[in-house]
Amino acid sequence: MVELWLWSLNPAAHKISRLAAHLDTTERERAARFRFEPHATRFVAARGRMREILGRILQVPATRIEFGYGPHGKPFLKTPTVPPLHFNLAHSDDIAILAVSRLAEIGVDIERLREGGANEVTRLFSVQEQAEWQALPADLKSLGFLQGWTRKEAVVKALGGGLSIPLDSFSVRLSPLAAPQLLSLPSHAPGRPQDWSLLHLAPAEGYVAAVAVAAPGQNYRIENAFLP
Repeated sequence: MVELWLWSLNPAAHKISRLAAHLDTTERERAARFRFEPHATRFVAARGRMREILGRILQVPATRIEFGYGPHGKPFLKTPTVPPLHFNLAHSDDIAILAVSRLAEIGVDIERLREGGANEVTRLFSVQEQAEWQALPADLKSLGFLQGWTRKEAVVKALGGGLSIPLDSFSVRLSPLAAPQLLSLPSHAPGRPQDWSLLHLAPAEGYVAAVAVAAPGQNYRIENAFLP
């Protein structure tokens, strides 16, 4: 079972002060490098709240959480747990989502609904995905693109490969008329597509999100909703 948390990245000022106090030196330096204050606030709200949630799960203070980073920037807990605690954070505009699994590597992505997608589909999606997208009714193409995009991003994040994994090197089911499904994996990825779970959710009005877990038969539950 995947555990999900949602929260706002535009909290009251007194909450930002509390969340900022959880950050380590590296995170504070990253926050200070943002040119615009709203971006810095979102970063602090995302990382500080993630620390609180992970601290609650691990029953340690948020400031005691220590992160290591994979070769492409995916964070992990420096102190191993038994069983391992896998997690991934994503955000779009003022909403953050944290996905946690104690079973297998996990990735999550969230996007605000918007029109378009034709150029991105042609440039970034696999031939199989392009054909599926082209067959969609006109009124479903924007949603189909974003469902495909979030699912692909979730898979990439679960694999920890970042930009090193071309998005057209694997395929997902993207149609709003079909259940989410991983159809193929990048050639270097271990396992088989059927060994994965690909989950769709609409976390808030106007948003679409996806979770990828390197384990079959997974579902999700929302542990707490921090959206106003």
